Amino acid sequence: MAHAIDRLGRCLMKPIIVSLIVVLVPIVACATPTALQPVPTRWKVPAFELLDITGTFHTLTDYRDKILVINFWAMWCAPCLQEMPSLQRAWSQLQRDNIQVLSINIGDSEEDLSSFVKVFQVDFPLLMDTAMALTRTWSVTALPTTFVVDARGYVVYIVIGERQWDNPKILEQIRRLKDSEERNSSATRP
Repeated sequence: MAHAIDRLGRCLMKPIIVSLIVVLVPIVACATPTALQPVPTRWKVPAFELLDITGTFHTLTDYRDKILVINFWAMWCAPCLQEMPSLQRAWSQLQRDNIQVLSINIGDSEEDLSSFVKVFQVDFPLLMDTAMALTRTWSVTALPTTFVVDARGYVVYIVIGERQWDNPKILEQIRRLKDSEERNSSATRP
């Protein structure tokens, strides 16, 4: 009798567990934070020199005095691919404000990245860290990882994991950095 009750309990639990999974997984998936959390201590980003997929070198000094959104990613990373369209939409809005989005790919070939651009229609610079030297220097341990850097070259936000970069709250936080930089620079002018 006890065996029959135990078996009945297990049979009833399966549909309950499946139902919970079906209900909770979409809720958790939609629970991507909509605000960026500031780093406790800002630090100056290390310099870099990387090729993009067109063969052009990019350095950190090329983007001096600009707010930067620097996204580390790889083609094998599903969350990286999922956030890429929102990063492109954010770039479409932020470039008007002279805020630069850079994407640093880890380990994929130039040929694969060229195919990626055709499919995803990304038009911000895709830089290649094929040897993963910059990835190690910046202590990137998970993908995607995105750094938001102020115009003086200091990391203000680090985001590990997928975000909807075109979320109005996130865009506003990034734009506020630019506004803050402009207020600070105009206050120091004679």
